[in-house]
Formats: sequence, structure tokens, C-alpha cells
Amino acid sequence: MSVNYQVLNFDNKYKKSDLCGLNNELTERKGSGNYDLSRTKYNVELVPMYNNNLMSTIYKKLDENNIQYNSNKKDLNLINGAVITSGQDFFKSLGMKFKETDTKYESGEHKGEYIKCCDIRKEEDVPEKVLEFFKDCNEYMCNLVGKENVVNSVIHFDENTPHLHFYFLPVVDKVQRKVFETDSEGKRIMKSHINKDGKETLVPVLKKDENGKNIYTTEYGKFLNSDQFWKDKGGKLSFTKILDDFNEYLQSKGYLLDRGEVGANKEHETKLEHTIKELEAKKDNLIEIIDFNKIDKETQDKLNKVNSEEVLNPSRNFLGQYKEYDVDQLVDYSKDLNKQLILKDNSISKKENRINKLEKEIKELKNNKIIKDKDKIISNQKNIIDKQDKEINHWKGLYEEVSKRLSNTVQYFKMMLERFAKAVYIVMGKEPPEEINTDTFQFHVDNIINKHYHKNKHQENNKDKSDDFEL
Repeated sequence: MSVNYQVLNFDNKYKKSDLCGLNNELTERKGSGNYDLSRTKYNVELVPMYNNNLMSTIYKKLDENNIQYNSNKKDLNLINGAVITSGQDFFKSLGMKFKETDTKYESGEHKGEYIKCCDIRKEEDVPEKVLEFFKDCNEYMCNLVGKENVVNSVIHFDENTPHLHFYFLPVVDKVQRKVFETDSEGKRIMKSHINKDGKETLVPVLKKDENGKNIYTTEYGKFLNSDQFWKDKGGKLSFTKILDDFNEYLQSKGYLLDRGEVGANKEHETKLEHTIKELEAKKDNLIEIIDFNKIDKETQDKLNKVNSEEVLNPSRNFLGQYKEYDVDQLVDYSKDLNKQLILKDNSISKKENRINKLEKEIKELKNNKIIKDKDKIISNQKNIIDKQDKEINHWKGLYEEVSKRLSNTVQYFKMMLERFAKAVYIVMGKEPPEEINTDTFQFHVDNIINKHYHKNKHQENNKDKSDDFEL
């Protein structure tokens, strides 16, 4: 009986620049996955996004739940993600059917076999037990991160194996803040600091304790802080603890899934790394064989020396004591020994030559420098560079002119947008902030449009009904 394993992998590096691509993958199924768009309609959203837009959902959650975050931090981890699944045998045990695709595995234990995918042609082909499994997984994750912090949770049936994608805000209820030195008026004391680029800037002075360590203060509330979130979960042991706890939860629900290896988030070795390992293994094996052959050769040399001195080159008086037949036998034996030595020398030379070739091949693979016709490539590249230089010079002047005009237009548009944004806040009865956050502002604009649209639609419907009644 084969063992089925749980799969729970986390990704805690989703920044603002990553959200556009992730949104396209989730909503339009565009990305690196093996998507079958004919099965996309069978995907199930357990926690849907706001307006089917990941960015809007994130900032809506942040605004509604009064979650504090540093909007000026470019590398801020806005959301974390998780993928939950298992092997196809497990889903078969829950009633899911699979069919063969036209693609075969290129490597691994199933090399040469056809890859299988979910066999779904109608809604009834999705077993209720599979849905229940993912709903139980979703419940566990909601309890882990807080249901109010979940951005999106969706079951995907349009790839080879069913899986749950789960995205959430890493929110904590307290953070440690650095304390800075202040003057008599409560303003931070600044000091001069030279940056890496050699420029001088002013930075605040950190407050130290009697041992010279930084002083921190604890603030309570709701904060978006991925690092602190995982520290609170156990730091370096957080993933291990969660995987253990998740397995106990699944077992309590009746799912026979094994925990798997500790630290199961492994990186798969590339095809190149696998090839290098195979070559190095062959090399080590050959070296071992050569070592044994060298030992045999040394032994044979010693034997040959002994035989030469004591038997094969005796004095005439000594040979006279033996029959001619016996002497011939000794000579033949000596020749056989020499032949064996010659053959072993030959074998060793061949293997050493093979090792040299393997080492050269390994070195080329590691350095990724298998270059052919170098002079021809360089010549072609030079021609391409010359052609590109001419084209660059042709467009350079035009680009500078257009860039200047575009910069002026952008500045004007930015000024008008800020005035428009402040007007919207005034219409909403709110005090315009000194700095406009475009994502939060977009959320407010969407709300105004939706409210205005529904109000007008309601009035039009009432008017239509009144006219029908009079007729």
C-alpha cells in the first residue's frame, strides 16, 4: 500500500511589484502553469477577491481593518501565500478520476510515462469528498492567520493535480519600535551620516541603554509585518511546527496523510546539476577501479621481480638441475605475467584518459561555457552591435525630445490628479491627507462610482415601473 503525503508550502515574498502577475494568473490563468482553460470554470473560490482584483482586495482589507503599514517601503511583503495538495493517488481515494495527457515525464521515477490530469467534463465530476478536504484545509489556514486577514482562497481543478491556493495578510497585534533620542522640544536629534555613494545625509540618533544596546518600545494594534508574523509562529522552526500541527489536524479529520520529511520545502535539482552528479559518480567509480589496478600492478611487479631473480634468470649451474620442460614452463609463466602487466597498463591508460575527458566535460557544464565557432560568433555579434549603435544614434535625439515633453505632461497630470483626489475626499466629507495613496484612493473612487451607479439604476427602475402602471 503506497503512502500518501500532505503538501503545504509557503511563500512569504509577495511585494507590490509581484501582484500584477499574480493577479493575471489567478483571474485570467496566465502564467507558467499547465492550465486547461476548459476546466477553469470548475475552479472553486472559497474566499473570493473584491471586484475580482487582488490589489483592490488587499487595500480594502488594510483600510477596513485599520491595519498599519509602511506605504513608503518598496520591498514591503504585502501578502503571503500557501499551496496545499497531495498526490494523485490520495485524490483517487476520494473519488477523483484522472486521465492521461499527451505529455510524458522527461525525468524521475516516472520517466517515459504519460502525465495524468483531472478528468472533469461536468460539475458532477468533482467529488464532494475532494471539496470537503480543501474546505477543511481552508478552515485550518483561516484559523492560523485570522479569517479577517484572508485575501483569496481558491481550489484549482484546471491543472494536473487539484490544489488550494491561499493568500493572506501577515498581520500581528504588536511590534517592537526603536526609540530615538529627542531634544527638549521632543524633536528627534539628528546626526551626519555618509552613505555608500559618498553623499552626506542626516539620520536620527538611536537611544541606547546602559550596556550600549538599542532601546525598543512595544506598540499594540494591527500591523502588517511578515517578519514578525513568522517570528511569532516560531521563527526558524515555524514551518516545522505548522506542518506537524497541520498533519495532526488532517488526521483528526480522518485523512490518512503522512507528515513527510522534516523541512520538506526542498529545491529540486536542475537537469544540469543531475548530469554533473552522474558524471562525478562515474568518475569516482573509475578512479576506484584504477586504484585497484595499480595495486594489482605493483603486486605483479614484485612477483615478477622475485621470479626474475630467483627463477627466470638463474645461473647455468642452477638450471642444470632441472629438466628442459620445467624451464620452458617457467619461461611461459614469466611471459604470461608480463602480458598481464601490459594489459593492465593499457586498461589504466584508457581509464585515465576517460577521467580526463569526464573532468573536462564536468568543468564545461559547471561553467556553462561550451562554445563552438567562437570567432564566427564574435564577428556576428560585432556586426549586430555596429548596427544597433547606428540605430541608437538615430533614435537618441528623438527620444530625448519626446522624453522631455512626456516629463512635462506627467508633471501636469500628476498635479491635476492630486487636485482631483483632494476634491474627492472633500466630497466624501473627509480631510484630504497630505500624501495621496493611489491604491487607497482608487478604492474610495470605486465606492463612490458603485453607490452612484446603483442609486441611478434604482431610480430608473422605479420610473420604468411607474410608466408601465400608468399605461
